[in-house]
Amino acid sequence: MSRKPRGLPFSDLVALVLAGTPAIEERIEQAYAWRRARGVAVARWVLGIAVFLGAGTVVSYLAADPRPSSWLALVALVLALVTGVYGLRLLVELRSLESEYLAAQALAARLCKVSKALSYGFRKPRV
Repeated sequence: MSRKPRGLPFSDLVALVLAGTPAIEERIEQAYAWRRARGVAVARWVLGIAVFLGAGTVVSYLAADPRPSSWLALVALVLALVTGVYGLRLLVELRSLESEYLAAQALAARLCKVSKALSYGFRKPRV
């Protein structure tokens, strides 16, 4: 199953090359670093919420004098488990970010080599 790359769009890379932007590699690196930092922060928040839900459910179920319904505790634990799995999925998806970054760097280097030819035929996309 092939996914659409979520990296920098091709038109953005071409626009950077045609504009003669200095230090394109550093800009690409900065864009991917921001994306990785955001992804890690979101995954941490989701995993923290999962731990909070699971631990809170277990503690409240064991500490309560009149115990709440077992179904309610089960639903809360399943919700915590599903949230935790989603957080782990976000972390696994971040692993593909490095290959996208390397592909964007290689593509930018190739585009810099043919920038003169690109300047003749590239038009700005319509909005």
